[in-house]
Amino acid sequence: MRTRVQVPIVALVWFAVGIVAAISKNYQVHSGSQLATFVLAVIIWPILVLGGTVSIQF
Repeated sequence: MRTRVQVPIVALVWFAVGIVAAISKNYQVHSGSQLATFVLAVIIWPILVLGGTVSIQF
């Protein structure tokens, strides 16, 4: 018997909106730190929508 992983629809919507918000704010992925910044921006997208910025540098 196969078990199915169920992802809540709220999580899918959250990440979809986060990706759109990060792309609309011109977050690009060309290096490791930019990838980390993009992932963080997707997770905490309400900060982007309210006019804030996200940056990770290493």
